[in-house]
Amino acid sequence: MALTIGAIVFLFGLAFLVYYGYTVGVRRGANPGDGNLLKCSLCLKELSRSQLIERQVGDSRLLYFCETCIRSLQKELEATTRS
Repeated sequence: MALTIGAIVFLFGLAFLVYYGYTVGVRRGANPGDGNLLKCSLCLKELSRSQLIERQVGDSRLLYFCETCIRSLQKELEATTRS
């Protein structure tokens, strides 16, 4: 009898944990506004996808660069090529 009651309590506890984990997971789902935010690969600032330039490296790797980083790289290149 005690074993049956223990098993029933265990199953209710397990069902509660599954339900609680599911509700927490649903609440942590992607926010609609955050879908377009990506990080620059160099400075790691979060910007909208429209403000970043996307470059593919290899078959599957995507890199994103912001305008500030691109201008900085351009200045470094011009400085090294002038010397």
